[in-house]
Amino acid sequence: MTEMAEAAGITREALYKALGEKGNPEFSTVLAIMRAMGMKLTASIAAKKRPPRKRAKAA
Repeated sequence: MTEMAEAAGITREALYKALGEKGNPEFSTVLAIMRAMGMKLTASIAAKKRPPRKRAKAA
């Protein structure tokens, strides 16, 4: 944890707090931890939604 905290640029105590059961890390903290692990977060466009089907009118 010490090495991970140093690589992420945060204190060991802050890392434990962020990742603990009651932790609520900031987005920047999550990204820093991911970078320290050699990971990156990417986003892509979601699949296009199909237009709604027209329903036949009930007789």
